[in-house]
Amino acid sequence: MIVEPTLKTIPHNIAAVPLAAPYTREGGAGAASGLRGKVAIVTGAASGLGRRIVAALAEQGALVVATDIRHSVHELARPRRILALAADAADEVGARQAAALALAQFGRLDILVNTAVGVLDKSLLDTSVGEWDDLMELNARGYFVQAREALRRMTGPGAIVNVLPPGGRGGGAAPSCN
Repeated sequence: MIVEPTLKTIPHNIAAVPLAAPYTREGGAGAASGLRGKVAIVTGAASGLGRRIVAALAEQGALVVATDIRHSVHELARPRRILALAADAADEVGARQAAALALAQFGRLDILVNTAVGVLDKSLLDTSVGEWDDLMELNARGYFVQAREALRRMTGPGAIVNVLPPGGRGGGAAPSCN
């Protein structure tokens, strides 16, 4: 069974994207942020950490393409600020669509935040090869196709942030061995 990551299960190691900005009288919250006018794609955006990152980026003035396999991602859409796309993070076509949408609607792409991760909530001995393959497709292949499509469209300095699943330190999640 693949469980959805939450703030409790995802490490907070996303320092490459500042999530807090000082309040200023001139422009409100985020006015001093280097994110104003930047364009970001956030995968896994329908809930949990991805949803919170979309909100934080938009609050700081970034323009966001929020993607998720769940159609509830459309609840995040805000005119001229947040665009929503229901797409599988591990699918090349979905990755291309997200990057093309950022360019077509916002004119650029600066940031990719991959939060679409899965974990297996079972022991290694109880994990089937099919379950492992599904997990690796989302965690490894998904990061690859999203990063490749984003890099193809970034024309200047940018950032790619890959949020690791619990216990994943550079290669995807592994089921616990209890």
